[in-house]
Amino acid sequence: MYMRALRLSLAAVFAVAATLFAPSQARADSACTSLPGSGIYDNWFTGGYQVFGGTISGARGYIRTYNPFVYYNGGSTSAWVMGVNGTRYAQAGWAKAPTNSDPYNPVFFIQYTDATGHIYPPQWYGTIYPPNVYFYQANSPATNGVWTFQMGSTIVSGVGLGWLPNEVQSFGEEWNFSGDQTAGDRLTHTTFRSVQYSDFSNWWFTQFGTPSNPYQAGTPNNPSNPDRGDAGYDALTASSGSDFDIWDARCP
Repeated sequence: MYMRALRLSLAAVFAVAATLFAPSQARADSACTSLPGSGIYDNWFTGGYQVFGGTISGARGYIRTYNPFVYYNGGSTSAWVMGVNGTRYAQAGWAKAPTNSDPYNPVFFIQYTDATGHIYPPQWYGTIYPPNVYFYQANSPATNGVWTFQMGSTIVSGVGLGWLPNEVQSFGEEWNFSGDQTAGDRLTHTTFRSVQYSDFSNWWFTQFGTPSNPYQAGTPNNPSNPDRGDAGYDALTASSGSDFDIWDARCP
């Protein structure tokens, strides 16, 4: 499995902007008001994935908006759907980070690579607020590698990337080991519903959580880094292979 997402391409930007904003305060739900930061940075993932034997067209699903606590010094929290093929990815979702267009609230975003794996900067599309649930999609409707992205009613089409996915992912993601809140808390979870993939003809519900495609809770991208799930931070429950909830067990 290859998990790659928003944070990796933003490392240089975060380093420059880390001191520009104080720790962000959540304005809704029961988010943590403060968490101790760590010097450990990576991608940590809570959610599901499914790998296919051939190419598919992309991913879509419904994700609840949540305003988590994010560590001021380079932290970020996001939730998204994504199509993947090797080191290439294309994703749509929401993210909260000190460097996006609104550092205090979640914002719609898309990000993608081209066929060579070159990472393009994220594109921000407006602030959103809890408890709204939005539809997200990252999909190449035809077999020509021209992608369409959707976040709520915002549609970005005609993005020629020149590749097709063979894997679908849907995750919550953090960057700072202890300073970023997983999207959600013990009382109010961030919900992922009706996550699907397309074979170019029809949309099918994902089958996350099987032995070959197990759900993840706080899994680091770098196996040598600590696991947020093992630390008691990231939690997940699933009612099916396409419906699951995530939250931070440290938060009220």
